[in-house]
Amino acid sequence: MGLVKLNNQSLNVVQKAEGWWVNDRELKLEIKQLGNGRYLVYHNNRVHQIEVLTPNSQGQFSMIINRKTCQVEVIGAREMLLEKLGWRKEAGQEVKNLVAPMPGLILEIKVKPGDKVEKNDVLLVLEAMKMENTIKSPQSGTVSAVKVKQGEGVEKNQLLIQF
Repeated sequence: MGLVKLNNQSLNVVQKAEGWWVNDRELKLEIKQLGNGRYLVYHNNRVHQIEVLTPNSQGQFSMIINRKTCQVEVIGAREMLLEKLGWRKEAGQEVKNLVAPMPGLILEIKVKPGDKVEKNDVLLVLEAMKMENTIKSPQSGTVSAVKVKQGEGVEKNQLLIQF
């Protein structure tokens, strides 16, 4: 499932064959679907009534858990990676730094300082685990600095490009 933000509390939720894990702890849950977004969840000899309400345009939604309304946002693997890279932006906030998503070797740099780029333009090619990964611009803007050179090895989270 991924990261779940419940009333601004972050929980790492994973469903495995043997059950549900929350923040690396196994939870013994039994979930019974009642229909129309309503569920009964059995946990530690207690029954919890849950109703999932319609999500909004940002993928957030409300849940009613035991008659209390909670705000929920589910962040999948892709969104978690973008957030770690600093690419998840709130309204009006721009990305200033692009960092390496993984260790690797810079095969090709497609931009230089002063270049104007559009969102999803290819900025560079990074080889990692014998695969070529194209690193694209998270936004439209101007490249202010390129902090790596072709042929250079980089570490995860190393600064590559500044906007």
